[in-house]
Amino acid sequence: MNPIALPDFCGRCASLAFTLGGPEIAIVAGIILLLFGAGRVPGLMKSLARGAATVKHEHDELMAEVNSVKGALTREVSDITKGISADISGDDADAEQA
Repeated sequence: MNPIALPDFCGRCASLAFTLGGPEIAIVAGIILLLFGAGRVPGLMKSLARGAATVKHEHDELMAEVNSVKGALTREVSDITKGISADISGDDADAEQA
């Protein structure tokens, strides 16, 4: 099941991206205006944007660290594999000489 999909009442999956249209977004925006007032909405949106930027920055840092560790582990496994292959090749050469 797609992680962004939501089951609707018929048991089918409805994509979250297509469940909100123009009228629904306008209703949500109107509710936000009623709850927070016109004066606080710009500050709220600015805080939301800062939060999203922080999450993106932390995600990028985490992915860079994961990729760094992945690269180091890949090199280590490659070195071990080459060593084992060399040992096996050396054993085969020793067996042929005997």
